[in-house]
Amino acid sequence: MNINKHQKLLLYILKDMGAENEPVPVTLDKLADVAGMSRLTIQKQLKELKEDNLILVGDGKGKAPNSYMLNFD
Repeated sequence: MNINKHQKLLLYILKDMGAENEPVPVTLDKLADVAGMSRLTIQKQLKELKEDNLILVGDGKGKAPNSYMLNFD
């Protein structure tokens, strides 16, 4: 499995937010701001991380943001 530099940074950011222990609700805008990437890049990288089963994504209800949790077994 190849993890690119954008994905590594996102995994590190999510870990720093506490996503290794519990789902962390965070907006794409917040992730884009912290990572210094565009929303589109964030969306693409999160999609790939989810497909590779490295993160679990919980859909936000209403206007609530999605939640993300690291999935390292």
